[in-house]
Order: sequence, then C-alpha cells, then structure tokens
Amino acid sequence: MKVHSEPSSRRADLIALAAIAVWVASSYWLFWSPGESADELIVEAPEREAQAYDLARDREIEVAGALGASRIEIAGRKARFLASPCPGQHCVHAGWLAAQDDVAACLPNGVTIYLAGRESRYDSINY
Repeated sequence: MKVHSEPSSRRADLIALAAIAVWVASSYWLFWSPGESADELIVEAPEREAQAYDLARDREIEVAGALGASRIEIAGRKARFLASPCPGQHCVHAGWLAAQDDVAACLPNGVTIYLAGRESRYDSINY
C-alpha cells in the first residue's frame, strides 16, 4: 500500500525549508561576512606599549619579543607576520590580515597584531 502525503503537508515542508534557507543565508551575512576595511595596524609586544601604524603606508616593521625579533609587513592596506623566532610559525602561516578586527599572534614570542578601524565589532579579544 502506498502512502501519499497530503498537499498541505508538502506545502508546509516547502515553507519550512525556505525559512531555514533564509535563516542560514542571513546568518552567514551577519556573522561570517568580512568586516569593514581597517585604518591602522596595532602591534602589541612584551615590555612595550601598543603601537599603531597607518595602513596607507607600505613598510616592514621589526618588533622585539620574548624570543627575539618578529618581522611584520604592511602592504596594500593589509598586514602579516613575515618571520618570527617561534618554533611552529603559526603566526606566519596565518597570512594576510585584511579586514577590521582581524588578529594574528605569535604567542611564544608575545607579539600580537590586529587591524583596527572606526568601530570594532568586539568589546574585547581573549587569547
């Protein structure tokens, strides 16, 4: 014996699927879309106050950390770790930071970089 779905239950299923699709798409846009463009790079390191660098000027920066010097590059309004004395090189592999509130950190060396803009999406960031 075949069981047939009633047309009204099919319609309800389609409405539910459409609502879920809209919810997923809007969640992606709201939570995972890239942030606004940043204005400056903030560099934090042990034994020194946080320092801001304008992203409009391309340059390389050397920052002393707990293990040695980390090299940071600013180019094309983006920033990245070029080199660091840490063993895993996770900070270097993080690649380019391009949007406001992007963060990369060399935890063994104690050097953190992040992009800041007019309004941050976060109250605080914990490592």
